[in-house]
Amino acid sequence: MAGRLYKKGIPIYPEEDLPKLIKKYKIDEVCFSYSDVSHEYVMHRASLVIANGASFSLLGTNDT
Repeated sequence: MAGRLYKKGIPIYPEEDLPKLIKKYKIDEVCFSYSDVSHEYVMHRASLVIANGASFSLLGTNDT
């Protein structure tokens, strides 16, 4: 599904690696696109992302 530019597929990492990945790859923005999680869950992820130096955005159904 990833297409020929990703011969090995798109890597999937555990959520607990997010702080390390933000720093390692100098990530500017993290986009969240789950639909079936609580507000508390989303906001905890937002806090984690922002605390590690990246911006956080939510994607709606038209963007995913």
